[in-house]
Amino acid sequence: MPDKNKIIILSSLVAFLFVTALVLLSLNFINNPTPDPTADWKIFTSTPGNLSFKYPSSFISKPEVTNGIAIIQDFTDKSGKYTLSFSITNNYNQTTEKPYANIDEYINLPYQVKIIKIAELDGRQPLPRAGSENENQISFFSADKKTIYTINLKTGDSSLNTSEADITAGQTLFNQILSTFKFTNNSATQTLKIYYHDSKIDPEVNNCQANNFKDITLAQSSTPLTDALKYLVDQIQQENQTDYRDRVNQFELVSAVISDGIATLTFTDPALFTSGGSCRIGILFSQIEKTALQFSAVKKVIIKEANNNAGFFQP
Repeated sequence: MPDKNKIIILSSLVAFLFVTALVLLSLNFINNPTPDPTADWKIFTSTPGNLSFKYPSSFISKPEVTNGIAIIQDFTDKSGKYTLSFSITNNYNQTTEKPYANIDEYINLPYQVKIIKIAELDGRQPLPRAGSENENQISFFSADKKTIYTINLKTGDSSLNTSEADITAGQTLFNQILSTFKFTNNSATQTLKIYYHDSKIDPEVNNCQANNFKDITLAQSSTPLTDALKYLVDQIQQENQTDYRDRVNQFELVSAVISDGIATLTFTDPALFTSGGSCRIGILFSQIEKTALQFSAVKKVIIKEANNNAGFFQP
């Protein structure tokens, strides 16, 4: 009987020690949680897309580019190993002239690609695939299906020249970036100036310049110059629908980049809306120039055509 009691006591002691060990391990986990690899990353916020995501602190963001179809934001890391690209485009199929019915129609691959959740929205991951193992890419619609978001991370210059270890590291990094996506409710605004020729001030058009401005209020963003110019171009298109409809609708802002005080503004103008009539062109040029010069960072403005069209801003 005494031996039996010893066994019971020993078993109880072992059980107690086991439970105590589990409690201590749990407390240690609570006090020392798994560190967040994105904790010290930078945050990118897209006002047009109403979303944000994190990217590594070693990455450098390049100037935002608008090509008339999409808004593109690129990032590169200091080592040159990775290239991160994020784009926002309207849901519009140029072939059918209708919105894409769903994300699979937009991806347009003959097989089902990986389904992935991004900020509670269904996305598709067409990359990586054979021949592009070093690239990771996902695309997804906004909740209202009016906008398409795409994010791409490329490791190295090609899959052939990139080691398997680097490819795996790139995939891990891509998943970490995706985990930080959040949609935002940005109610902050910015007040900008848009310049125009006021016929009440100069009814005889003796001064072929923009001679007045109006204040506009837009959502706050990190690219106010691009925002102001896109608004101006939209106004110019609306005002010229009667006389220049076929030409003005092809006049688009491609990019607006500020470097060393110089704003380089690139447009597409294949139908040469900006040619013909020296006074008309003078007013149009000064509208763009003065709208850009309102920003303290801009000391000089260069306006050019993306395809070097010889008739661009020529009388």
